[in-house]
Amino acid sequence: MIKKMILMMFLTFLCIPSIGHAHSYLSSSNPKAKETVTQPLETITLTFETKIEKLSTMHLLNNGNEIPLNNITVKDNQLIGTISTPLENGSYTIVWKIVGEDGHPITGEIPFNVKVAQNKTKTPTQSTTSTTKQDSIEKDTKLEKSQKTEEDSQAKNTSSSTLIRILTVSLGIILIVGLISILKKKG
Repeated sequence: MIKKMILMMFLTFLCIPSIGHAHSYLSSSNPKAKETVTQPLETITLTFETKIEKLSTMHLLNNGNEIPLNNITVKDNQLIGTISTPLENGSYTIVWKIVGEDGHPITGEIPFNVKVAQNKTKTPTQSTTSTTKQDSIEKDTKLEKSQKTEEDSQAKNTSSSTLIRILTVSLGIILIVGLISILKKKG
């Protein structure tokens, strides 16, 4: 009887670390967070640590307006979106929501910029130059805000992961103390 209880507690303890790592987190993306894309972008690829479910999705936003994606597909641990029209220069945010294999939804945002060289035959006048400078200042301000949002999102993911590890270790300690208590009572 005691051997069975010890075996069950040991097996339970072995399973606990895998519970803390069951959630899938973003491991890479194209474009990367805070990246400035200088070539036309045709697809967005998000790669996660584990396989994700078909319910997973993403949206592409520019100044709060959604840019349509032609096709969003899930392939194992990747979420891939095809961009329907060439992106204009500016600040963008990929807003994603996945469902991991464990069924838990996870969300995040990836800010990036597009700065593709444009063929212009028109020489800018003084007024368009000052407007361009103003637009640039506004875009820089928006980029700083989106970078802050990304940093906050990463901090939340890190604190969530740390909390899971703390809970896992605490549960392991409780199981060990319980096992020791049972062995003392039986001995």
